[in-house]
Amino acid sequence: MLGPMSNPYFNAGVIIGGERFLGRKRQIRRIQERLLGDRGYASAAVIGLPKIGKSSLVQKAILDDADELAKARKIIAVRLEVGTMNSFGHLLTDLVRETTGKLIEFGHITEAIQRQSAEALEAGPNQQWYEVHTFFRLLKKAGIRVICVLDEFDAGRYTLKDNPQSFHALRELASSTEFKIGLVLVSKRDLGEICRQAGHPSDYWANVLKVLDLGPFAEDDLEEYFASLANAGIVCNPALRAEIVRLSGAHPFILDQAACEAWAATSEKEKFTALQWSATIGRLPPNLLRQIVGVLQDGPGLEKLCHIIFQRGINQSKEDIESFIRYGLIVRAANGKLRPFAPSLPEFLRDGVNEATFGNITARQPTSPLREDPGPTKLQGPFQLDCSEGKLRAANGRQTARIPSKFLLVLEAMLKTESGRYGSLKTLLSYTEVAAHYTKGLVQDTPSEEDDERKKLKQAIADSEEDPYLKKKAQQFKRGFAVWLKRWNIAIKDVVLCDRHDGAYRMGHSWDDPPTFYASEASLFTTDHKTLERLAAPKTGKTKIHSPDCDHAED
Repeated sequence: MLGPMSNPYFNAGVIIGGERFLGRKRQIRRIQERLLGDRGYASAAVIGLPKIGKSSLVQKAILDDADELAKARKIIAVRLEVGTMNSFGHLLTDLVRETTGKLIEFGHITEAIQRQSAEALEAGPNQQWYEVHTFFRLLKKAGIRVICVLDEFDAGRYTLKDNPQSFHALRELASSTEFKIGLVLVSKRDLGEICRQAGHPSDYWANVLKVLDLGPFAEDDLEEYFASLANAGIVCNPALRAEIVRLSGAHPFILDQAACEAWAATSEKEKFTALQWSATIGRLPPNLLRQIVGVLQDGPGLEKLCHIIFQRGINQSKEDIESFIRYGLIVRAANGKLRPFAPSLPEFLRDGVNEATFGNITARQPTSPLREDPGPTKLQGPFQLDCSEGKLRAANGRQTARIPSKFLLVLEAMLKTESGRYGSLKTLLSYTEVAAHYTKGLVQDTPSEEDDERKKLKQAIADSEEDPYLKKKAQQFKRGFAVWLKRWNIAIKDVVLCDRHDGAYRMGHSWDDPPTFYASEASLFTTDHKTLERLAAPKTGKTKIHSPDCDHAED
């Protein structure tokens, strides 16, 4: 019996090669020209954001074909993880050992090479470097080319610490006419910064390496990505494609993880909607951005990035700006203006600028951020709820980021059509209804919370504390949404009011200059007809409290 179909994106997040690898045709060609040329070879460094696909790129460009290269061209390719080593001597030992193993495997070993390998592996600290480069001299004379991929070279900050000779030795390995090998360094950090943190402030040693900056997907890479989705049965129209790219910043890790979830839903005959794409992508950036911030915090990079994003690059050097563009954190739009690679980046940094971990950045308040929201400028109502994007749009056209589902579902419920008026804000929601929609959205935002929410509700019912529990949930909505709105200087009373005499929630007060369409005295409205029709669909007269096991309802 055949098992279930395998998710083609099952290994999202790990090193990927073979047919699963998407895009990067230009970068593959550049690496292969540098390392695998018939007339000679040199060394390279692949530098880019965390999870941007650096290791996968090298896997695809070189290591996927390692066996064929060894058999047909006497090119021995090995990969070492610098983070697993405790010294430069350890690195050299592993390099000789791995290379010797490949020589034996593919029949390229000779007695002299075998003997010199043993000498290099047994040598003490003072003799090791001599024996190692003698080993590679013999290989070069035998017409054997060695390519060594040093992955996670960032760990060199510790592995090579207080040993400046190690950096010069790497330069010699990559450039000597007598014993040269092809080095490929894979790193999240600038090579000079790694050297500085290791106690040797010089980047002269790295001049022999051709640096390849790897950023988010380009247009041709994205075409290949969406073609892959289509082949997997996941069809995205142009508008959805544009939104996926905008939210993800074209970051391969985010795109791949989202594709994995989209396929899982599609394989169960469910349509993966635009809102689901948005919610899925919205959950992914925080962990990734924490890694990016961790890299930038090692030096002045974080403060520089905040200046560029929040102060539009004022007093920031052109060199710094171009560096972040190459790194993929900043994008120069067609009109020449700078913007973050993804809308989630400024929001993440804005949350962080009030934390002590960001040091003296806290002393500078952002002034004119390169983001979708207007920062300190107060957003004025009336507010239109863009249901397709899940955003609040102010009267001046500025908008917030996507509203978390735990708040968005409550707002949508408040826009139910009543008395024949589109988007009327006369709707009252009881605290029971608010709790139901809030909890449902909470689980959508964080699926791992589902079991916990189920247990809490069942326990409240068992303890005859259901009413206080639901009131508490409604208050959580109001407090949480108030905190979220504060980022855009919106007071929750301008959007949602609590009617104290009956415990219901309703929309905000009337505005002096209300919109002339779809709402008469509204502080929040929508022009999304499909959403309004869905919200206006006949109800059973009961509001279900979200819980997988409990079909409790209010009459």
